[in-house]
Order: sequence, then structure tokens, then C-alpha cells
Amino acid sequence: MPTGAGRLRSVLANHQASVLHQLCLKAEAEMKQKHLLRSVMSDMEKRERAVMERLFLLMAHNTKRRESFHEYEHALFLLNLCGADVGDSQHSRKTAAAMVAAADAVQMLQLRAFVTTPNSLTGTKPHVSPAADKITDASHDQTQVVNVRVNYHGTPVAVMLDNTPIDGKGTPAGAAEAGGYALFNKLLESLEVVGIRMVIGSTPVYGNGGMSEQVRCSAFDNEGCYHDEGSGLVHYLHNSAGDATGQGRAAARAAPPRAGQGRRPVMASDCHFNLYLFAKLMIYLLILTIPVQKIPHTHPNSLL
Repeated sequence: MPTGAGRLRSVLANHQASVLHQLCLKAEAEMKQKHLLRSVMSDMEKRERAVMERLFLLMAHNTKRRESFHEYEHALFLLNLCGADVGDSQHSRKTAAAMVAAADAVQMLQLRAFVTTPNSLTGTKPHVSPAADKITDASHDQTQVVNVRVNYHGTPVAVMLDNTPIDGKGTPAGAAEAGGYALFNKLLESLEVVGIRMVIGSTPVYGNGGMSEQVRCSAFDNEGCYHDEGSGLVHYLHNSAGDATGQGRAAARAAPPRAGQGRRPVMASDCHFNLYLFAKLMIYLLILTIPVQKIPHTHPNSLL
């Protein structure tokens, strides 16, 4: 009877001819086939992801330069001619439009998450500076463009927040359909899209010396709908706490202008202008206080 190495060779030889060995070989082949299938599927997923990123970059390029959705198809065809992998689908101008809508929705979710998350060290939410302007197109339709500026990890970032039509709903009798009252309410609605609430219940958190936790500065042009005393958006932004009737959230937003209200107080949105005047005045005072030195007629090192 073989012993040692001879016995081991005998056992291996018997195993190779056994049914168990054949089952092991079959299981090994099946495992290799499954691994190959997983590898192929993984490669396909990586390719699809790379292609989709390339198409989204193309969409963003066209959108940034205000190109039409038809141009998306033309630029994609050019990429294909240049040898770039553009995949086998998602090549339509309608897909480009859907990409823009999807990217905008994701951006709003990211912005909302950022401005509603308190800082881990200070416990305060990020400051947001809105800027708005009323636009009237050739068909006399009016919209209000609202941009917001935030400090994102030390980098100032401006994002277009809203550009919806001004419907004038709730505008009191005698007030302009697209005047300061309507623009003020539209501004508050735009800020609420990203979770910034300027009115809590029926209580404004600004105006009459108060200040919003996040909205400390704002910027508008000199149109009457923004800067008219008693009827401009800036008036409601500063004085709505005193003008609010307390009859719910809508009434607490902005009340109709009243006669004899006087001049509005200077508040946070005027800081950029007031600081400029203050700095200019300080420079003038500094110049005036510098002593005038007599200019010598001869050189200081002269022997004469």
C-alpha cells in the first residue's frame, strides 16, 4: 500500500476521475461566467455614466451661452464626428430641455440645503443677499428677476433664484398691478422657494428696526416701484412690521400705502451706499487734516 507522496498522488488521481471533481469544475466555470457578466455590466454602467456626464456638460455649455436646444443636437453631432463617445440615446433637443429642468431642480435643492443648514461652529444660518429687477418684455408681460448671493466656503456665489410673471394677485385697490406691493410679495415668495421665511405666522422678522437672521443686505435699481417712499418695495421691506394688520400671513407681508407715513428709516439695504459716503467723507477729512509742509528752496544736503 503506497505511503507518503505516493498515497497523495493516488488520492489526487482518483479525485480527478470522480464525479465530485467534475462538479467542482462546473461550479468554477459558472463562477467565471458570472464574474465576466458582472465585469461587462460594470463596464457598461461606467460608459453610460461617462456619456451622460459628457452630454450634461454639453447642455450646460449651450445653456450658459444661451444657445437654442437645436444647437445641442448640432454640437452633439460635431462631438461624434470628432470621435467622442456620445452613446446611443439622449440626443434629442427635448432631452436637452429636460436636462436643463433637472439641473435647475437639483441646484435649488442644493441651495435650499445650504441656506437652511446652521453653521456647526456658530449655530447661525448663512447670510443671503437678494437682488431683484422688474423686466417688461416686448409683449408688455412683466416679470421680476431675483438673484441671491451667498458665501459658499469663502467663495461668493450668485444664483438666479426666480423669474416668474408678476400676476398682481392680492394687490389692493389703487395700487399698481406691478408696483412695490406686488414686487415685495413676489420677492418673499421667491425666497421661500429655498426655505428663507421672512414672515413667520403673522409676524414679520424684519422692519421697524428688526433684522432678518439671514437677509441683511439687498440691492435694487432706482425705479419707483422699488424706492418710492410709502409705496416702493424697499418701504415694505423696512416698514412692513408697522404696516402689518396682523390678520394672518398674507396681511402681515405688506399693507397698502398710507398717507403721511413720512420718510422710511435707513436700514440694512442702504449699508453699501452709506458706507461709501462715510468712507468718502473720511478721506476728505484725512486730506484736510494733513499738515502742509513748507517746501525748501534749497536741497537739505546743500552747503549753502
